Amino acid sequence: MKILLLSVQRDLDAVGLKILHYYLREQGHECKLLFLPVFDSSNEKMFAEVLKFVKDFDPSFIGVSLMSVEYHVSLKLTKLLKEAGITVPIVWGGPHPTMTPENCVDFCDYVCVGEGELALTEFASVLADRGDLKKVLNMAYRNESGEIIKNPLHPQIQDLDTVPPYEHRPYNSFVLDEYKISAMAPALMDTYAPYRGRSYSIVTSRGCPLRCTFCCNNVYQDLYDNRRIRHRSVEHVMQELEAAVRDNPEIDIVNIQDDCFLASPVKIIEEFAIEYKKRINLPFVARAIPTWVNQNKMENLKGAGMFWVIMGLQSGSDKVNRDIYQRKVLSKHFTNAAKVISDLQMGGIYDVILDNPLESEAEKLETIETLTKTPKPFNPEFFSLSFYQGTELYEIAKRELRPEQIEDCTEKDYLQYEKNNINKMTRMAAFLPGSVMRPVLNAYKKDSGSLKFLLLFHILKLLTIILVEPITYLWLIYLAEGRSVLGVFRGIPTYFKEGFKRFADQFEFPGMKLVTKLLGIKRAPH
Repeated sequence: MKILLLSVQRDLDAVGLKILHYYLREQGHECKLLFLPVFDSSNEKMFAEVLKFVKDFDPSFIGVSLMSVEYHVSLKLTKLLKEAGITVPIVWGGPHPTMTPENCVDFCDYVCVGEGELALTEFASVLADRGDLKKVLNMAYRNESGEIIKNPLHPQIQDLDTVPPYEHRPYNSFVLDEYKISAMAPALMDTYAPYRGRSYSIVTSRGCPLRCTFCCNNVYQDLYDNRRIRHRSVEHVMQELEAAVRDNPEIDIVNIQDDCFLASPVKIIEEFAIEYKKRINLPFVARAIPTWVNQNKMENLKGAGMFWVIMGLQSGSDKVNRDIYQRKVLSKHFTNAAKVISDLQMGGIYDVILDNPLESEAEKLETIETLTKTPKPFNPEFFSLSFYQGTELYEIAKRELRPEQIEDCTEKDYLQYEKNNINKMTRMAAFLPGSVMRPVLNAYKKDSGSLKFLLLFHILKLLTIILVEPITYLWLIYLAEGRSVLGVFRGIPTYFKEGFKRFADQFEFPGMKLVTKLLGIKRAPH
């Protein structure tokens, strides 16, 4: 059976869809994977190219994977395909349809809830046999009476070694580049893939030890009534990585995308460290939860090549983390973990959530205080809070906030945070020494409108933007490149493309959008 999988993600790092693509191929299906990173639904010439591709392939059904930020472009694309005469079933899947199938069933034929491998395999089999698609497990749809039907779920795949690995440049994959669809090639990876195709993303486990109220794991764990983390064997992971680096010599970074790689049992981490160093020996980045960071694990992983650690602070307020986000992670856990990372001279990328209307001003100031205590340098990642439909936090917000305070997660750019003084001080606190930042914070607490505060604030903000931030980023690249000055010059083009957009987002004049466009940092209008 011929199956077309579509990604409207703004880059080529759709790991889940690539895994599904290879799983369906292993089941004997002819599968094509089409990436649409710059698709503009209002551009007739662009859509004509997509439509021609679909008609030429003539699939038996189409699968579209989407997150909440991709909801509207997926809706418009699906509508355009149907209006153009595409009559084969269109199935939506991924985080957004899983969290809120009610929001999706009226725009596609079926919604795949939860894991897609077994569900789409059954869907293809039933379709081939001309069976009743409405009985396929994991599918949700609206029946003739207008009711939304949600079928029972396939059990989760327990043995992840049965899921085939994918390739860096997936077989039978294609990319829409402006007005032309081309087979996946190194030049397209350089344009649209994270870190210009130098980075290879891999998932070694599924699941998370936390169920933060703002996260899709909050929904997945309830869906399957299961908080157990499932792991691939180390040998299975090594075989995938060996093939990736053998076939793609440009790869020089491995990106482990597990929700918390450090939640793996110590035995797995020790085995991974030994085998990775022996067989792969490339720098790698992994994600961690502060309470899972300890000296022994980190020393093992650093010795194997881990050079960046991505970790969430989210809020510096213990009350917010505990009562609103339901994260059993205190600010002291975060600063202790950051100290371990700093002492081992590894790069830290720390997530911070801003713009939470459920958070008081005093609690927001606690985040600034926590950042002043955090060892520097590190790379902060700031996100504006999104209330994702289907999560516990969304239900809390509906109870406790006014409707106008709850932004539509499908419309919101979570990288664009409010440009108020507290958020600006939060950013400054991530770069300035505590001894410099504390007088500003104290002046704000005493009188946020005083001349003393405003003078200190604006001088230090300018100093941070012009001098401290660029120096910090250069130093982090220096560390990441093995303390090599030559490596800094080699690495700047790669890191620049990823980081400049977020650096530019703090500026408040429209010309920055033009600057990012001129620099080749492409973002689709969607």
